Amino acid sequence: MQKYIIEIKNRVFLIFFSYIFTVIICYFYKETLLFLSIKPSISSINKSVFYFISTNLTEIFTTYIQLSCFVSAQLSIFFILYHILFFLAPGLYDFEYKNIKSILLVILCSWLVGFMILNFLILPRTWEFFMSFQNTVNNQAINLYFEAKIIEYVNFYINIYFICVLSCQFFCVLYILLEILPDKIKFVKKFRKSSYLIFFIIATLITPPDVISQILIAMSFIMIYEIIIVTVILKNVYYKI
Repeated sequence: MQKYIIEIKNRVFLIFFSYIFTVIICYFYKETLLFLSIKPSISSINKSVFYFISTNLTEIFTTYIQLSCFVSAQLSIFFILYHILFFLAPGLYDFEYKNIKSILLVILCSWLVGFMILNFLILPRTWEFFMSFQNTVNNQAINLYFEAKIIEYVNFYINIYFICVLSCQFFCVLYILLEILPDKIKFVKKFRKSSYLIFFIIATLITPPDVISQILIAMSFIMIYEIIIVTVILKNVYYKI
């Protein structure tokens, strides 16, 4: 028992120090990280010059710290999952190890899907939709100028990121359910319409009030949903053979 406690302590220390060192490394590349977080948004804006403002003396520094901690925390999650898997591995049967490994792989894929949807669909469409109101007003008698605060943009990016990534973890829950349930086809037939409705609700919540954006996100979710179903069913057929 003491051996396991020592191993847990060692792994916790490794995770803690890896997080600290990751924060330090991220801070050294803070401008690059900030540019990568801004790039999906400004790519849809037809302006040669785009800037952020700061209204507080320490605001830029705290923004860099917040961004470094955020990126480090996301990377540390995968490091924690890695340690959990290899801590439990010696006490697991072969099929249990493979099942847990496949679940972790689905979690990683869901995270990647959520990250890509955020950067390639949601952020560009969001900025394009809301900036269109400013362009409409500027063509009339009243001129409005949008000057974004850097700290507000980073907070906006982090909030949308968590909403999008957590929404995509629905696919991980679906995968686990399909692996556990004996009659998978019956479950899929029964809850397919409800799942489609959930996807459209999620798409409505995480996208701007733009019908095209909502349809694109919902259709992306539906396509991933169908791919997971086919993958799980084919996997079970293969193992039965």
